[in-house]
Amino acid sequence: MIAAATAAMPTLAVAKGSGGDDTEIVESDFDLSSTVSVVSDYRFRGISLSNRKPAVQASVDLEHASGVYAGVWASNIARYGGARVEVDLSAGWRKSLGLVDLDVGGMVYLYPGGNGVNYGEVYGFIGKTIGPAELRAGAIYAPSQNNIGDTDNLYLTSEARIGVPGTPVTMTGSFGYEDGAFGGPDGDKWDWSLGGEYVWKSVAIGLQYVDTDVRTIHDPDRTGKAGVVASASIEF
Repeated sequence: MIAAATAAMPTLAVAKGSGGDDTEIVESDFDLSSTVSVVSDYRFRGISLSNRKPAVQASVDLEHASGVYAGVWASNIARYGGARVEVDLSAGWRKSLGLVDLDVGGMVYLYPGGNGVNYGEVYGFIGKTIGPAELRAGAIYAPSQNNIGDTDNLYLTSEARIGVPGTPVTMTGSFGYEDGAFGGPDGDKWDWSLGGEYVWKSVAIGLQYVDTDVRTIHDPDRTGKAGVVASASIEF
């Protein structure tokens, strides 16, 4: 999911003076952001959830100056438990603590029209900016739930975004390890990606190489096979 840029939400306040009413614009403590994207393949932790076909995705996020935030994200997917759409609801708190940036929260994955496939996770990330590089590492944990086979799941990830000085290009990369309910037939899996993004005003164009260690014998639909994912998004 491509992160959206934030935009301040102004509110109107009336300040009364001796000569009449004066209206002034005061910035709110809330930031609202939204993004609409098209991707050639919806990959989640290296696995294609759109059966290697294009997907349309959209998000809306609201954040308070305190760091508390909430958001909703949606995408079409390949049929999953009877569902053809995924809707993610998230809430959390993020803040710069000086040396590092902290982000903690929870996510609920909903599949409208699906049967017994909704589930939830909690997460925590630590980030650090060093020059043009933004580094982040985190853990995402799904407690044992009926809809994920009465077992738990742990996903560990590291991510990097490095801006190319003097250009609107950012290089991106990620590496992840998953163990548990979504680890596949072997009980665990690795995934990685490498790519770049070009930003012009509110439009972002991206290209990524994505791969996993899931073997074809356990993946007849080849949803974990290496592939190149193109994306285009616009921020509001």
